[in-house]
Amino acid sequence: LMFYYCSGLIGLDVTGFNTENVTDMGSMFNNCSGLKSLDISSFKTEKVKNMIQMFYQCYNLTTIYAGNSWSTVSVTADYGYHMFTDCTALVGGRGTTYDKDRANYLFAHIDGGENNPGYFTDKNAPVSDDIIQFADANVKAICVNNWDTDGDGELSKDEAAAVTEMSNTIFRENKEITSFDELQYFTGLTSLQYSTFQRCSNLASVVLPANLTSVGNDAFGGCSSLSSIIVPDNVVNVGANTWNGCSNVTYVHIGKGLASVNVNPFGELTSLETFEVDEANMAFCAIEGILMSKDGKTLVQYPAGKRNESFVIAETIETVSGNAFRGCKYLKSLEITKDSQVRLDEALGYWYIYS
Repeated sequence: LMFYYCSGLIGLDVTGFNTENVTDMGSMFNNCSGLKSLDISSFKTEKVKNMIQMFYQCYNLTTIYAGNSWSTVSVTADYGYHMFTDCTALVGGRGTTYDKDRANYLFAHIDGGENNPGYFTDKNAPVSDDIIQFADANVKAICVNNWDTDGDGELSKDEAAAVTEMSNTIFRENKEITSFDELQYFTGLTSLQYSTFQRCSNLASVVLPANLTSVGNDAFGGCSSLSSIIVPDNVVNVGANTWNGCSNVTYVHIGKGLASVNVNPFGELTSLETFEVDEANMAFCAIEGILMSKDGKTLVQYPAGKRNESFVIAETIETVSGNAFRGCKYLKSLEITKDSQVRLDEALGYWYIYS
């Protein structure tokens, strides 16, 4: 009962435990519902007789790493039942997924695939350069479930590259995933659909594939944990409201290929302090962190988190895009030079003035 009902635990290091003479591990991790992965690869369990409910109701546990010293040789049916009951997220190293009828000690071993299913992952298995090492176990589970074509419980770079379309129902509104830098290996994707990652509010990091040419409307809308946006060089168009509501983004870099933006792609980036644009970009530039057309005649977007209280619209600026000043929380005054012909009625839409 060592960690019985420690539901608040989100991380646990037991690799230093000496279990060589332990005989009872019953309910050891029972209801540790906050754990997502667990490394018991150092456990020596030849003498353990009781493993009843050892991982019972570990709802969020996706990966259990085991080593060569793990054994159930001393466990009997009477002391091995309900070992994995309700571990619904658990996936073995070769893709074995949870089955309520396979919840006892007989499946407490390193996964051997269809011929010898188990719920453990081999800690000492050689790692192929082609296998993607996911930082987020939840993302890995989703990717393996959708695109693991050879059934080995892993996603290779070749399997990722073969994906040409990502349904907008796979990740949308998933509040569990925190990072997806491995999206960069999905090089077969040329576009992201509407709302692909919409309202993934804990997604803090994602790297877009280099071959991406367009990002669908609202693809990252409401991803409030993102802190920066890098638009790859190959992207030529971003849709309306693409990053709308990404309220913690402070920095946006635009690659050399972006040629057009739709309505309000950077809307409600209330912490955004600066834009940076590749010098080779033929459509846009950044002047003092403000997104402008290349010729400097159109003000495309003023960073809503820029800490200036006033701004002068120079007479060289002929056009201000709609909602260019939307959500500017520090800006208190705008000055239009004498000869300027700029109209601000649309540009000021939803300009929140904090005095």
